[in-house]
Amino acid sequence: MITYPSFYPQFRCIAGDCPDTCCRGWDVELDEETYYSYLVAKGPFGERLRGSMAEEDGCFFFPLTDRGRCPFLNAQDLCDIYTELGPERLCRTCREYPRSFAGAGRYEQADLSLSCPEAGRLFFDPATDVSFVTDPDGGTGEFAGRSPADETSLNALLAERDRLLAEPFGEADAARLAEDLQANLPELRTEMQAFRLLDERWTAVRAETDAWQSRRNGSVAADAAAFFAETPEALLWFARLRDYFLFRYAIDGFYEEDRDQNPLRSAKRLTSHSLQILLLMCLTRREHRVSAGEPFARSDMEELARLYSREAEHADENLQILKKTVSP
Repeated sequence: MITYPSFYPQFRCIAGDCPDTCCRGWDVELDEETYYSYLVAKGPFGERLRGSMAEEDGCFFFPLTDRGRCPFLNAQDLCDIYTELGPERLCRTCREYPRSFAGAGRYEQADLSLSCPEAGRLFFDPATDVSFVTDPDGGTGEFAGRSPADETSLNALLAERDRLLAEPFGEADAARLAEDLQANLPELRTEMQAFRLLDERWTAVRAETDAWQSRRNGSVAADAAAFFAETPEALLWFARLRDYFLFRYAIDGFYEEDRDQNPLRSAKRLTSHSLQILLLMCLTRREHRVSAGEPFARSDMEELARLYSREAEHADENLQILKKTVSP
């Protein structure tokens, strides 16, 4: 059995047309199978592969160039490995991204990371159906073979997740989100500062949100109310974001010690704090737009969600801060 967002099959990598390529800014992690296949690759390209790989603490990867790019990302923003060897020779990271997989026992799920511009474009487009589809006969069986699950606990967790996903997100929820942001600003600032820096642009995000807090007039609630009133699509965006985080991280609760007492504790906290940080980022961007006499656009939401996802979702220690399993 596998569950996934309804738009998941629509995704196609746009390669050289991508405005924020995943082949820049991150070291490319190599799975062992790919690493050893590259070690025996033949010819000049094989020599190039071996000369570009590195190992640290048992992990294999391609270090970035001085320009912060994967050494195989060419001038057209296309992958030389794909061109020379074919898609089947890409490492697992590059074959799968932005797809993400998780599961327990018989249950599997797949989704798309908002750190990918094309995934974000689909996700925030109001014409896209963003619901969840279950294929009872799908999946790989990977998690059943790796970790047989307690079916009672698993079913209870999934039922609670689905109950929360079915709840509407309306104006009252947006108002509560703003109140939570107001109350939690010091804690959220600490969390944002504590993230392990993955993308240099996060430094500017922190500086801009700090500056906004220091100069704002009135309460967060008033600014948030204006934001949602001026931006009719914002309620839809935040409803989808709530569902994105809940769906993506609820399954993690199955592996936590208190799963039977509070199976979605960490997923709910991560979801709440992620929405609050994203609202803070939106209010900061809105101030710039108002000053310039411009509306807050869907492209702003896509960019901010992408920056947040790149920083928060691609390092386990950053996720643990949001889940409050470690102290920032």
